[in-house]
Amino acid sequence: MNNLSLWKLSLIIFSLLLIFSLVSGYSSIYLYTQFTKMETSWSLFRAQNNEKARLHNSLYATLGYGGMIHNFKNLILRKDIATYVKLERSMGAVQEVVEQYLALSSSPAERLALNDIEIMLVNYQNSLDLVREEMRNNSSSSEIDSLVKVKDEMALRGLRVLANEIIDEHPYFEDESNKPVLSIAIRSALGYGGMIHSFKNYILRKDKKHRKKALESIASIEVIIKKYLQLDPSTGERTALEDIARMLEQYRSNIELIDQGIENNLTPEEIDGKVKIDDSYALRGLHTLNQDTIQDLEEKSLQLSLMLKDLSYRERINSIAVICSSISLAIFIYFVFRKKIITPIKRISEIMHEMALGNLDAYSDFYNKVDKTEFGDMEASLQVFKKNEIKRREAEEEIRDLALADPLTGLANRNQFKTRFNEMVSLAKREEKDLTLLAIDLDNFKPINDEYGHAAGDLILISVAKQMLLTFRETDLVARQGGDEFLVIMYGTKGISGVIKTVERLISAIGSPVPFGKDELSIGVSVGINQHKYGDESNLDLLIQNADKALYKAKNSGKNTYSVYN
Repeated sequence: MNNLSLWKLSLIIFSLLLIFSLVSGYSSIYLYTQFTKMETSWSLFRAQNNEKARLHNSLYATLGYGGMIHNFKNLILRKDIATYVKLERSMGAVQEVVEQYLALSSSPAERLALNDIEIMLVNYQNSLDLVREEMRNNSSSSEIDSLVKVKDEMALRGLRVLANEIIDEHPYFEDESNKPVLSIAIRSALGYGGMIHSFKNYILRKDKKHRKKALESIASIEVIIKKYLQLDPSTGERTALEDIARMLEQYRSNIELIDQGIENNLTPEEIDGKVKIDDSYALRGLHTLNQDTIQDLEEKSLQLSLMLKDLSYRERINSIAVICSSISLAIFIYFVFRKKIITPIKRISEIMHEMALGNLDAYSDFYNKVDKTEFGDMEASLQVFKKNEIKRREAEEEIRDLALADPLTGLANRNQFKTRFNEMVSLAKREEKDLTLLAIDLDNFKPINDEYGHAAGDLILISVAKQMLLTFRETDLVARQGGDEFLVIMYGTKGISGVIKTVERLISAIGSPVPFGKDELSIGVSVGINQHKYGDESNLDLLIQNADKALYKAKNSGKNTYSVYN
């Protein structure tokens, strides 16, 4: 060292600084490139993982092909219990999705659109009661359809508004070179307001405009499928698209059969019998496309995580090189990288890991907004995702509570009744005990409701519910079926005499006047009794049907009495 001239020493120092500068420059360029890729991947991941987009797709799925409108039209045409059950489930699914969407919506346009969809859903739910009544009267499909026509224009406009709101927020969903966008487009054109809607309406109403609309929808879906096939689909996606294409060809061929049926003056029921199609393969295909989209999101999430890890690793290497080259520069770079890169990346990685494990209590401080850095935007986005997830979970919990209890009386509703019935049958089978099903209907309730208003009607229903809870045991299940109809399952009944005594106490208790202002309101109650013996394999629908027969007999016997199904 002592023999080195100042020139050589300066040359060595200059060379070391040059090497340091080249290494630092290369590291900076590499980190910038990786960060740009990460930022692009994050933006794409955030768009694809958007909760509103997921719920919007769920709306199309629950409303359309294989969902509410499909089952509603099939119920009118086929009048079978299985379709009725499917329809109730799909309506419940639509309601749940709308409630979740409302929990996330902030713009007036979204809320107005969701309100239009809710109004449409209520109209279909009201129409369902009318369909059931007309089915009991053996009315034809044409007669039923003419009574339950629902205007769908406002709800369809609402779906378009929701789509436009999502596109405004994430232009990703406007690009038809993305598979998820095409998958949503297929669902949209297939279902509510699309192919299956028009196809079923053509059978029921024999109007050529529905024929034209169905064919146009089929043609547009085929164009979308061709675009999808150009995006290098996986084997599963290709199979799914082939299943959907075959289904479309079947529907196109069946439109010609409908034409022939109309020319031969066949009824809608007869035409439907000739054009029934197994939709399971196409529905499975739609599910496959959705699953492949989810898998694609998981792969992008993994890629983003690997990019974050690689960026952190490169930064540590760069820090070591800086420390070895110059202590002063190393200290400077350490603090800069520590503040601007290491801490944000580590914090974001920890939060993402905790959120991936379902821990929403991982607290996230907002990054310094003055700097306007991308890390600040990313962490702020994580905070927003956290809040939305909490709202979604709270909304789901609230929806589950509402789905099991009648909001007016606090009694079990039909959903809880079905679930508890199966549990009580299983328990009775193990304990070798009998059950008794009571179908209960209030007498003279409608005149009171019409004369004194809904407030009086609600007071009567609440009073009746209290009397029932006082009359029956804790082991019994009391449920409100709807309107002024109730169902009760008495557990462990040992004979009809004990049941009759309980029913007589109930009739006497409900017959007591209920004060309403200056008036006293009096009603009666009719009860149908149907015993379910140990070992009896009768299903719930049959038990209710037989109990209803006994109830009608009690009604015809002068009301305010009971009848036992024989």
